[in-house]
Amino acid sequence: MRKECSSAQLNLYTAHSCRQYFGVSCSVIKNLNGCKTGQSFCMDYNHNQCISDGQINLNGVECFWNEDKSTCQERICANGPSNASSHQECANFLSTCQKGGCRIKGCFDYQYAIDASIFEGKRCVTNGIRCALRKECKDINIEDGCKFDINLNPCVWIDEKCYSKTCQTAQVALTKHEDCNSYLSYCTVKQGGGCTNKQNCKDYQIQEACFTDGENFECIWDVNLSKCFSNQCIHFCGDGIVTGQEEQCDDGNYFPYDGCYRCQVQCPQGCNKCILRMVAITIACGLNIINKQFTLITYKQKYQFMIQQNSLPLQQFQYFSTKNFEDTLFNHFMYFGMLHQIMANHYLQLFRLRFDNNLYISLFCLQFLI
Repeated sequence: MRKECSSAQLNLYTAHSCRQYFGVSCSVIKNLNGCKTGQSFCMDYNHNQCISDGQINLNGVECFWNEDKSTCQERICANGPSNASSHQECANFLSTCQKGGCRIKGCFDYQYAIDASIFEGKRCVTNGIRCALRKECKDINIEDGCKFDINLNPCVWIDEKCYSKTCQTAQVALTKHEDCNSYLSYCTVKQGGGCTNKQNCKDYQIQEACFTDGENFECIWDVNLSKCFSNQCIHFCGDGIVTGQEEQCDDGNYFPYDGCYRCQVQCPQGCNKCILRMVAITIACGLNIINKQFTLITYKQKYQFMIQQNSLPLQQFQYFSTKNFEDTLFNHFMYFGMLHQIMANHYLQLFRLRFDNNLYISLFCLQFLI
């Protein structure tokens, strides 16, 4: 048979023994000869149930029988004896209650002339005579209580008034980063003395402020440029490294019509169509336009590109080899040329390819009349 609250077989039925049998939701029935699910409110218990050992409601609050009202009630300060003549009488009813209608002790019940930050949640502050509820810094009228506000944000006492503590409230006498950082962790020194909020490294105008930015990343001061820079490696378009999905290529410059412009693949000037794609390992020979010599170009990949130039037919070039490769020529340029005859004129079409570390080719093509 499945164990249930109502199936309890006990020698003595009390609220406590029923709870021990099945759990906190189980209590004693009205005639005290069995168990059943307890009540949400003590008022729903009869006298016998209410005074049964360990009676509680379903929220776990202790119940007691109020003789004056002939009803079962929760043992809370509001239900304490209204005619209590001393604090002790209230405390006997419930340890957290005191005289005055029997209620939970509050800040106003403590007579402390100094800041009483010992209370749970630090909710109390002294007003010089007794404790009061802590509010905003501006509401505090005594220096000893000017420590922090109701949200535990720091306060500072200036010219007989309490203010919220910020970088701007620091004294002008503070002239070092360490001083401002000790004043508040998010402050640094400003020009002329005093403190200001930490900013981006590039926004600092003086070397003494150039330590960390608003996110506590390190800054570094360039003595030659008299400027502050971030000491973090930050990728940007033009650094020769393809990063993120927004960069299709990065040839390390900002020149247009060289196959890659603003980190997007761009057809070279004079070309209608260019297709760049990665394939396998390559070892290619190309004409070095500087010394007019053919040079062996080694790279990790084999590339295929296609160009359609004005009225010229579609040309396709492939350079590939299954030979082992070396990867010592990263970021090198390869130049090669093709001779075309259009009508009565001969044209030398030159191509410049750049192999970069991110497995892309940047392409640049020119035509010269011979």
